[in-house]
Amino acid sequence: MTRRQTLHVVAIAGVVLAAASFVFMFVAMPEVDFLRHPVSIYENKQPGFTGYIIATAGIAVSCTALALTTTGWPRLVLATAALAFVVAAVFPTDPGTGVDTVAGYIHRYASGTGFGLVIIAGFLAFATTTGWRRPALLWLSVTNVVLMALVVINTFFPTFADGRDWRGLPQRLLLFTLAAVLVMLASNRASTAGSRRPREADAATRW
Repeated sequence: MTRRQTLHVVAIAGVVLAAASFVFMFVAMPEVDFLRHPVSIYENKQPGFTGYIIATAGIAVSCTALALTTTGWPRLVLATAALAFVVAAVFPTDPGTGVDTVAGYIHRYASGTGFGLVIIAGFLAFATTTGWRRPALLWLSVTNVVLMALVVINTFFPTFADGRDWRGLPQRLLLFTLAAVLVMLASNRASTAGSRRPREADAATRW
C-alpha cells in the first residue's frame, strides 16, 4: 500500500469513526432534543463529551489526511478545516441553546469555519472531477450550502420561521452530508492516483 493509499484509508476511517460517534450520542442521550438542541450540546456531559471529542477528532484526522494528498488551495482549505475542528473540540459550547461565554463563541465560529471550508473543498474538487463523482459532488455541495444557510439563519435569527424550534435538524443533516463529501474526496483521490501515470497523478492532486 502506497503512502497516498494509506492516507485515503485514514481519511475514510476518520469519517466512519466520526459518524459512528455521532450516532452513538444521538442514541445514548435521548434527553437532548433532536430538533431543538444544537449538536454541540452533547459535549456538555458524558457520554456525549467523549463521543463529541472522538467525532470531532475523526473529522479533523480525515481533513488532515486529505490535505496531505493534495496541493495548493485544496491543501490549505482542508488543513485549515482540520484546525478549526480541533479548536471547536477544545472550546466547548455553553449549556442550553444560547451562547454567553468566550469559549462558546470560539466554538460556534470555529465549527462554522470548519463546516464552510469542507463545503469549499467539495466545490474545488467538483471543478476538476470527472465521471460519476462530478454530479455527485455537485449535488452534495449544493445540499451543504442550503443546510449551512439554514444553520446560520436559525443561529443568528432564531425567531425567523420559528427556527429555534428545529435548528438541530439541519445541523445533524449537515454533519452527514459533509461526511459524505469527505468520503467522496478520498475516493476521488484514490481513483486519480490509481488511473494515471506518476507525473500525471502528481499534477492531478491539485484538484
